[in-house]
Amino acid sequence: MVFKVTSHPKHSWHRNGIKKPKTHRYESLKGVTVMFLTHMESALGCL
Repeated sequence: MVFKVTSHPKHSWHRNGIKKPKTHRYESLKGVTVMFLTHMESALGCL
């Protein structure tokens, strides 16, 4: 069954619930150079 709402699209938005975009706590460090990682570790002091 396909619901096509052309006049009021907000109705279809609420059908599945309006979700916030997923945020990631830490960005990926994939592709980061080794030298940068060592400097970052010494700067943060926690890794």
